[in-house]
Amino acid sequence: MVATSRSALPPELSEKLSSLGARLENGPSGRELREILDDLSAIPPNQVVRASREIAVAARLVWRKPAEGFSLGRFFRKRLTEQDLLKKDPDYAWLFLFHYSGYIREAALDAIQTPPVSPFFFAALAWRLNDWVEPIRRAAKRCAERVLPLVSADVAANAALYLLDRRSA
Repeated sequence: MVATSRSALPPELSEKLSSLGARLENGPSGRELREILDDLSAIPPNQVVRASREIAVAARLVWRKPAEGFSLGRFFRKRLTEQDLLKKDPDYAWLFLFHYSGYIREAALDAIQTPPVSPFFFAALAWRLNDWVEPIRRAAKRCAERVLPLVSADVAANAALYLLDRRSA
């Protein structure tokens, strides 16, 4: 009997997220981020809930960064925060929608100025409208009012197939 993977993310994407997460505080390349966002865009919207947890774990989008041992390098290099990364490249917002910290999810929603380019990211944005934290729901509403009128009909229609089925959940 062959065991099937219940992962929402392909193994290659999990590896890319893990690699990015390990270097996040150093500011990985924009090309690397774009490649990951492109890969995430290919995930079906009905996987958004399961994928969100896997994305956060793989990319180390957790509450606290693990303590780093003593290193002289720590004194000479600036560690970038998630807010620094959002200022440097607003596309990090699409990744930070899955962050464990509500403060980072809220900042990501406030940073998004462009419409979602895939049904997966449309569903992720819609899912944040139902976040368990009130300030995030408000930020998601502001974001939706700002960008959803600009979404392509194709993206909205493909996400709607999943979202309409979940409207009472």
